[in-house]
Amino acid sequence: MKTKALTELIRSAWCECPPPDQDNIIEHQCLECHRVRDDFRNKRPEDIPSEVLEYHSDSLPFFSANAKRYYYPAYLLHAISDVERRGDSNVTMFLLFDLGSDHRHDPDGGFTQNQIEAVLSFLNFVTEHDDLDDWSDEVELATSKWRALLQQSPAGNT
Repeated sequence: MKTKALTELIRSAWCECPPPDQDNIIEHQCLECHRVRDDFRNKRPEDIPSEVLEYHSDSLPFFSANAKRYYYPAYLLHAISDVERRGDSNVTMFLLFDLGSDHRHDPDGGFTQNQIEAVLSFLNFVTEHDDLDDWSDEVELATSKWRALLQQSPAGNT
């Protein structure tokens, strides 16, 4: 899939995703989580600067399930740019780890079929555009997990 088409697919899949309650961006109270909350609070995914995503490259586990779902597009779009330019961003690496985990992937209402398909398209994009020397296991695990989610997704949940 071409970069522009994948970018549009992700934006379209998340265009109606409700933002998390601003008091429920993080799961617990600690200084690191407060920094996540403060840097993401009242921001749309498309408004998160690259520097913030890079700083919080390993912060996805701190998000609540609803916040993680809402902010995934910011991480996905940043990772697309990184993969395309053959960069070595921690955002991509930690996103792949997170996509393969079961940690807080249970937002209210779940992920829509379109969101799941967009994640699978992203994972396919990574496979097509990267040599995967370091990420092949993560991509394989994440692909398996999101395919299983797609099979569980009701057909009308787009």
